[in-house]
Amino acid sequence: MQKIPKYNLWRWLVPMGLVVAVLLPGRPVLAEDHIRDGWFIGMGYGYGRGVITASNGQDFSYRDGATPQIRFGHSVSEHFAAGVEYGGWMFEEGDVDIKYRYSLQSVNAALTWYPGPVDANWGGFYGRAGIGLAWGRVVVVTLEDQEQVHSKNITESGLGLIFQVGYEFRITHNAAAGLSLGYSHLAIDKDLFDEARYASVAMTLNWYWN
Repeated sequence: MQKIPKYNLWRWLVPMGLVVAVLLPGRPVLAEDHIRDGWFIGMGYGYGRGVITASNGQDFSYRDGATPQIRFGHSVSEHFAAGVEYGGWMFEEGDVDIKYRYSLQSVNAALTWYPGPVDANWGGFYGRAGIGLAWGRVVVVTLEDQEQVHSKNITESGLGLIFQVGYEFRITHNAAAGLSLGYSHLAIDKDLFDEARYASVAMTLNWYWN
């Protein structure tokens, strides 16, 4: 693991706040209401920054890894939805001779809260929290003339926690797009990984149907 300077979340919070401000004009009229009374499926993709703590207690900071998301669930009421959330943080480091490919992933039971009314602009805001199974994996790839000649991998599992806030706006009656800011914590406590935590900004796309 290569140690690099730690990240600064304020570089993400400020741009996200500006985007949300643009998406929320002071008008009570929406093209489509935020109706959530059935099933939903969604995906997201963005970039993350975070820290891996090795089993010896040393912290390693990494920047700009990919953060894919997949979610599925059902509305419990007008303001709550329950579902399953997959999230990951994946990145690579190394040189021309050897590369280290890291992936921190989790599958969580998640509850989403929509505090606003369905017919108001701020009805697109939500908060989400979840808990589930997490795992960290590193693949060591030996290269020769830019071709893979040998690889080995280590996978360790533990507990995952996720927290997200975001905003989505309706594209159609059933589809919504938006932005989310998330934080994930993986408590692994094994031979290679002690824990990992990362923050991410992602673009999201969700479908709703009865």
